[in-house]
Amino acid sequence: MDIWEMNCFAHTVHEDVSCLFLAPCLANHSCRPNAIWYFTDFSISFRAIADLAAGDEVTISYLEGEELLAATGQRRAKLLQGGKDFHCTCERCSLLLDSSRGVPCHNCLKGRLFLGADQQAKCCFTCGFRLSPMQEALLLDAERTGELLLDTMEGQ
Repeated sequence: MDIWEMNCFAHTVHEDVSCLFLAPCLANHSCRPNAIWYFTDFSISFRAIADLAAGDEVTISYLEGEELLAATGQRRAKLLQGGKDFHCTCERCSLLLDSSRGVPCHNCLKGRLFLGADQQAKCCFTCGFRLSPMQEALLLDAERTGELLLDTMEGQ
């Protein structure tokens, strides 16, 4: 049953259906995929969403929709560990700057401040403003509160 759960594709039209395909289940995951998968009846197809050269690896995301687009690296890691039982080391997860963790710069009101993988806030790319240690702590606390709310809403 583990092989099925780790390698199946949830059908995009029929909610209670999952399918297992020999070649597609070998596709590697990326949090910045270059292809998407979709169903036509009970056939699966991959479609490129980025330019691919001959010999490029075709990657898909094992996460769907908001899980992939809105999630922080930490949240994606938790979802992948729980759902697919692996630790992601793709390009997006390996970056020092997590682009999903940006907050508006309250100094210039134009730029954004991002939390890095090291949990340190980086300076605003527009004005160079840097958060104080107290402001960083408040930002991390707010993020943790948001994660707890999401976990509660998802029943985890």
